[in-house]
Amino acid sequence: KQLVEAAQEKRFVNKPAGYYVDLDKQADLDLSLSPLFVKASSGLLNVTISREYSPYQDVDGYIDYYLNRFILDSSYRTHNGLVLVEAERMDMRGYGVKMITIRGDYFPDGLPSMYTYITITDGTPGFYRIMCKYDYHTPDEAMEQIMALLDSFTTFTPEGEYRFETDFAPQLPEFW
Repeated sequence: KQLVEAAQEKRFVNKPAGYYVDLDKQADLDLSLSPLFVKASSGLLNVTISREYSPYQDVDGYIDYYLNRFILDSSYRTHNGLVLVEAERMDMRGYGVKMITIRGDYFPDGLPSMYTYITITDGTPGFYRIMCKYDYHTPDEAMEQIMALLDSFTTFTPEGEYRFETDFAPQLPEFW
C-alpha cells in the first residue's frame, strides 16, 4: 500500500488489490483491516473500499442478487424507512459501474443518513465495492467528492501480498 499526497488530494495505491483512487486531502485512512477493506474518513464523507469476488460467472447477477437485492426492493425500503434517491448503471472508461443512493429518514441524530453504494466491474470475477456514508444536509458536496473519487478510480495488475496492519497483542492493565 502506498499513499501519495498532492496539492488537492491523497492518492491511495492498493497494490495487492490492484487499484488506486484519489481521496480528499483531509481524509484519514484506516488500513488496520486492509486485506479485507480500506476506510477513509473526512469531515464530509466516510468511504469503505473493498475488492470482492463473485463465485459465479454472472458477476452482475451476483451483485444484483446478493448485494443490492434489498436496497432495490421497494417493500424492504418502505418497512425500513429508506428512500431510493438514485439507481443508475453507467460505463466509465471501460468499467461497468452501478451506483445506488439511499436516504434513511428515521436514522438517529449523529449517524449518516445518506448512503451511496458503488460496484465497479472489469470483466473478471473480481469487482470493487465502494460504500459512502454522509449527512443528508450535504448531499451535493458529498456527491462531488464521490464523483471525483470515481473519476480517479483505476485498476492495474495486482502485485505483492496482503498483510494485516493490526497488532493483536494483549493490552495488559498497568496494575497487572
